[in-house]
Amino acid sequence: MGRRSSTYYDSKRIVYNTVKQLANDYSIESPEVGIYEDSEPNAFATGSSKNNSLVAVSSGLLDAMTHDEIEWVIAHEMAHILNGDMLTMALIQWVLNTFVIFASRVLANVADKYFSDGESKGPWFIYYGVSIVLDMLFGFLASLIAMRFSRYREYRADADSAYYVGKEKMIAGLQRLKSMQDAMHTTPKDQMAVFKIGSKKRGGIMKYFSTHPDLDDRIKVLQEMDVTD
Repeated sequence: MGRRSSTYYDSKRIVYNTVKQLANDYSIESPEVGIYEDSEPNAFATGSSKNNSLVAVSSGLLDAMTHDEIEWVIAHEMAHILNGDMLTMALIQWVLNTFVIFASRVLANVADKYFSDGESKGPWFIYYGVSIVLDMLFGFLASLIAMRFSRYREYRADADSAYYVGKEKMIAGLQRLKSMQDAMHTTPKDQMAVFKIGSKKRGGIMKYFSTHPDLDDRIKVLQEMDVTD
């Protein structure tokens, strides 16, 4: 690793200070902060609760973004923590998975009884065949629901972080992220696919399986939002 510039260390201070300030403002334990070596701009939040969480930022993000843009990224990830999004998403996924298994088995039993002669079960392939087909169908529908909630939480985190650090910083940050995505799309490898605060634009039905809304939509929503800075 080469020698880091003073700007890089200033950027690290922005990360730590923003995390600490928002944690103090909202009376939670300050999340752990991790800076990891990766040339790709990236950031994410994780943890089991508001008081047991982590904000991780790549060195590539610190090198690529201005201090205002970094502050926006951290405020966005802190919004996820303050909203309890990680736990909520895990619970929703658990409920959906439970529903998929329960519903498919119940309906498979109904189909099995329908094809039985009243004294014995129906052909063995009826129960297992119906179970597999319904697992796939209900799993598809569950994925749509989970991704819909994921996109909703991104809009909410955008709105909250706009309140934390200012609407104009949020819009500028998203516009910067969009320009970075557009630049990455000119390369053979879509490196931005792992960017946790954004995702590449998807068209058609694939947009319903995206964890993040389109950046143009996020920018438009913020521009129309009445936020007290």
